Amino acid sequence: MGISDFSFPIPLQTINPIDILFLLVLGVTFEFISHVASKIYSHNGRSTSSLRGGSEQQLRQELFRLKIVTAQSKERGPGAFVETSKLERAVLSKSREIKVLREHKTTRAAKAVLITTKARRAVWCGVFLCYYSIPIITTFEYTIGDDDGTSASSWNHWKSMMFPMSFLSLGLRISSIGLNGGVGALLAFWSGGTLMEKVLACF
Repeated sequence: MGISDFSFPIPLQTINPIDILFLLVLGVTFEFISHVASKIYSHNGRSTSSLRGGSEQQLRQELFRLKIVTAQSKERGPGAFVETSKLERAVLSKSREIKVLREHKTTRAAKAVLITTKARRAVWCGVFLCYYSIPIITTFEYTIGDDDGTSASSWNHWKSMMFPMSFLSLGLRISSIGLNGGVGALLAFWSGGTLMEKVLACF
């Protein structure tokens, strides 16, 4: 029994490289733009406290300075009680400003995620409708077994090779709607987006 006995024919009939490249680039570009836009939207929001006191980093630096001055005022004893009380109130006020600013950023970040999710789903629907019933990769029928000549769908065999993703992945099922075997456009688009997502996660 040689290595050739275990050979498996690649059941590819047609490949549309232009469409595949276009969808990969589209997925990469969309994911990059979504990521950048989300970051800008999350960090460029200005609440009342940030407009009055500056960025979070500036507020933290001011809070640190106030704590040092307050500690020095406490060391002077009861004679600096009034000044110490004012400084302690300033520390509390600055802490509240930082808290409000962080809550504001958290709210904007959540809103950015919601907007990005809606935009992503809209693009998914657009790609699905534009490429409905148009596979970017198609497979052919071939015969399995020499004795009885049993014929099986190469696409079913292809799915069995991709197990368990072919059965557990809802996205893979959705991308194959309207196709009589073959790979849908959404799969290439998602592949490009996933690639960019992994690259951006490194930074």
